[in-house]
Amino acid sequence: MNNSILIDLEKFYQPTSPLIGLGSLKLNNQARTAWRNYDKIHYEHVKHVLSLYGPVFGF
Repeated sequence: MNNSILIDLEKFYQPTSPLIGLGSLKLNNQARTAWRNYDKIHYEHVKHVLSLYGPVFGF
């Protein structure tokens, strides 16, 4: 995966994660399960690669 795709994934993840984690974005069970699966994939395959370029903050 090239870095521009990883950056786009991070741009999506950064504002969405707090909305879901803090509960202001209500998800049904199916959507919450899908988000948890994506969250796991994001941390396993995106975050560690981006950390090579330094910390990632909101864009």
